[in-house]
Amino acid sequence: MRRGRSLNVCRLAASLALSLVLGGSGCVRVLDLGTPHWFGRSHKPTVSAATEELPPNGSLPVALASSPMMSPAGTTNAPGWNALGTTTPATMPAINLATAPRRPLPLQQAVLMGLHKSEIVRTLSGSVRIEPITTLDPAIADAELRKESARFDPRASAAYFGSRINQPPDSFFGPGLSTNTRRDEANFAAGLEKLWPWGTTTRLTYDPSLGYLFFPQGTPSGLNPAYTTATVFEVRQPLLRAGGWKVNTAPIQIAAARADQSQWEVTQVTLAQLRSITDAYWKLHAAMIALQAVESVLPLADEVVRIEQLRLESQRSIYMDVARASVNLENLKRQRSQAQLNVVQREYDLRQLLGLPSNDGTLLTPIDTPSQLKANFDVATLMQTAYSRRPDLNRRRSRREEQEWRLVAARNGKLPQLDLRALTRTSGLDARLDDSLNQLSTFEYTD
Repeated sequence: MRRGRSLNVCRLAASLALSLVLGGSGCVRVLDLGTPHWFGRSHKPTVSAATEELPPNGSLPVALASSPMMSPAGTTNAPGWNALGTTTPATMPAINLATAPRRPLPLQQAVLMGLHKSEIVRTLSGSVRIEPITTLDPAIADAELRKESARFDPRASAAYFGSRINQPPDSFFGPGLSTNTRRDEANFAAGLEKLWPWGTTTRLTYDPSLGYLFFPQGTPSGLNPAYTTATVFEVRQPLLRAGGWKVNTAPIQIAAARADQSQWEVTQVTLAQLRSITDAYWKLHAAMIALQAVESVLPLADEVVRIEQLRLESQRSIYMDVARASVNLENLKRQRSQAQLNVVQREYDLRQLLGLPSNDGTLLTPIDTPSQLKANFDVATLMQTAYSRRPDLNRRRSRREEQEWRLVAARNGKLPQLDLRALTRTSGLDARLDDSLNQLSTFEYTD
């Protein structure tokens, strides 16, 4: 009876020790220390599903592989979809870390792969995300700049219309005035206009009021047909509003500043992508080193458990020592499971940054080693380089320049409209078009 109480006390002590080590009750199954097979070497303590280790082959359990933990941090993806929005099989098997073929990957090759697919910029900020800035934005901004730069180019225009009028007899125009019910009309107009950087506008147009008029039934007086020609030359110079070089070149300067901002934004996100690739590369490298470290300790912990069992059989230790060694072994196995999960997550992040499939049956394996040499830098040179080359600072400078030109345009818009205008018009009229043009060229009839 006393021996049974002693065994029960030992069981209770072992249970309390395991609960305290693992931080709470219910996460470890209490070992049945009173059963005979406890003393056999083939028995290994078991843990609950909460601390289930990975299978010996290194693959993730099905429940863990399909859980939201396999998604990037802060995101929960629907089955069959990954974080980049591309369809993947919902039942894709988890990668087997023990048997998956290694795919050696130097850091330089990883960077080149990321830049090769940089039309979509991916960065790592807790999880892999797609930046809203694309390489098409500078091209769009450059097209806007070319459009604004064309504001000083000459603009040509031309128009033609013709009509044949055949109204009922006795039709009248206005307050009972009779009009000819049948006539043919046509007109042609063309112009050339240019805006100059100082705001001056010059315009030369061929613009007759009615170029051709013909009455099929004839007319008692006048020309039939009648050809009218007229040219207009006009110069307009704003004196206050819209006058001056700055206000007229402001749209071009604003578009140029926007183009610079777009270029610096792409440079900034591209550098962020390179930093993310480098960061993910070394994180995967560190995760694999951590996994190797844990796996190298596991045989030693297993040997400690075996020795403690032998010591217990020879009555040189107590059940508490065996329980402590078993708990340490289980903790190491749980650390190995977590290390394997970290390797899978880091490799998945690196694949997303490089635009690779989430699982192609191979395991990306960094082969570069971090340099341990001490780097010597000149702080003053670094500060000067950062001040002149940092994309965010240059983008802010372009933004300030844009705001300055906007201020110039806004101040000019407050001024009243006062223009100086000069216009001359010469015309010709005859029954033949060539005679009308000859009359126009003499400049005899001008206003």
